Amino acid sequence: IIKSNYKAIEKKELVKNKLEINKNILKKEFDVIDARNKERFEGKVSESRKGLRSGSIKNSFCLPFSELINTDDHTFIAKDKIVEKFKPFNLDHNKNIVFSCGSGVTASVLALAYSLINAKYMPTIYDGSWSEYGKS
Repeated sequence: IIKSNYKAIEKKELVKNKLEINKNILKKEFDVIDARNKERFEGKVSESRKGLRSGSIKNSFCLPFSELINTDDHTFIAKDKIVEKFKPFNLDHNKNIVFSCGSGVTASVLALAYSLINAKYMPTIYDGSWSEYGKS
């Protein structure tokens, strides 16, 4: 057994909470992109989790994480194709981007994909995602 002295430093600014998401609706300091499918994002289907309303965070965008994954080998699509997937949102690159989803997990897929095309990006997640936000 090899022992080490590992010290973790939490970067709270990389994880958003519901209060920060709500403040951002008015302040527009960052863009929110949701990794859920369009039907869930648009509220066209019921949520599978009991007690959640359908819909999405006001002013957020939808980019289903599955659109960034190759179906044959489950790797990311090519970087130029990732760039194309983000283009329609006309993102302000001076603002940060926060990724959301149903539970906070697949948002990380989008954050990682975006970091592949923007070396300055620090992956930022709303970990409560729709499972928290949809309760209100």
